[in-house]
Amino acid sequence: MPETKGFCPTCRREQNSEIIAHHSLRNFVSGDEGGYIQNDHFILKCGGCDTVFHRRDTAFSEVWDKVDKQYWPAQSKRDRPEWFGANIIAVDRLLYKLAGSVYTALDHDLTVLAATGMRTTFDRASELLGIDPDKPFTKKLDDLVTKGKIGVTERSNLNVLVDAGSAAAHRAWEPSIKELDTMMAILEHFLYRAFVIDEQVKALKVPPRPAKNKSIP
Repeated sequence: MPETKGFCPTCRREQNSEIIAHHSLRNFVSGDEGGYIQNDHFILKCGGCDTVFHRRDTAFSEVWDKVDKQYWPAQSKRDRPEWFGANIIAVDRLLYKLAGSVYTALDHDLTVLAATGMRTTFDRASELLGIDPDKPFTKKLDDLVTKGKIGVTERSNLNVLVDAGSAAAHRAWEPSIKELDTMMAILEHFLYRAFVIDEQVKALKVPPRPAKNKSIP
């Protein structure tokens, strides 16, 4: 079978991949420029782990040297932290789904949805921490400080996150990849401190101090 390079969603890197199926489709462009757009669809199997995935190569007949490659599942734009899966599911399945949808939006370059999803995830997390969901965001942040769930510095960071999500939701603001990365770092830090670190501390086994040797009389 013929082979090509493909980004494997399991190995998370480009791998030699077997072409299981290939289909080409041309869509002719009307107007003065003419030409056509060609989409080549590939079903690929990773040569390293046998994962099967899809790649679509798109090119315009006038610019063949520029090929846009899109994968399904999409290439991950931000790795999920090791603590994200089972730890967050154990806390609340809805919280896990909301945060997971943010990662999915990031993977597919859905920047506005990712930003608004972060705000919604914070909203659910604050409710799980005992904050009234009907309060405005500023009051929720104040209550989290009062309850000792966050500090003053983290309140400031979370306020930026909430404002950014509101700007995306209500003012059509589209954050850059770098800005989204900063926002996600704020959210991950909050979730980790609020729901994960305490359980990890409880599981931490610190050996006792050795007994001091008593002097022999």
